[in-house]
Amino acid sequence: SRDVALTYAMIEVMDQAAGRILTELEYQGLDENTIVMFTSDNGPAFMLRSDQVPSGVNIDTTRYNWGFNGAKGSVYEGGIRVAMIMRWTNGLPSGHHEVTNLIHFTDWLPTLAAAAGIDMQGDLPLDRNNVLPQILGEQP
Repeated sequence: SRDVALTYAMIEVMDQAAGRILTELEYQGLDENTIVMFTSDNGPAFMLRSDQVPSGVNIDTTRYNWGFNGAKGSVYEGGIRVAMIMRWTNGLPSGHHEVTNLIHFTDWLPTLAAAAGIDMQGDLPLDRNNVLPQILGEQP
């Protein structure tokens, strides 16, 4: 179908763009110590009522949700879980490593700061966690 073709075309364009970024990092000699992250938004919006949808926006309830229950706006897996790929040649252990713990986007600031050797200690309490030990496979 046209929608499937558009989806695969978008994936191809994203893949090419990511490849250009990685090639440039290598060309500049920055690839081995640069953290590259690729992630997405959380789930399709299945649960909108027709009066909540802006004019011209198509709600397609057939969108793939990896078999998870729920969608955007829900507390189920389909509403909160996203994929994330990280490349850090000199920092990550070799091979595939999967973190299954819940990580929130607010956790990325202290995590990336720790990866860069920056101390995030301060007087202001922040609702965030450094998850670098989980990413490195040092903690479950």
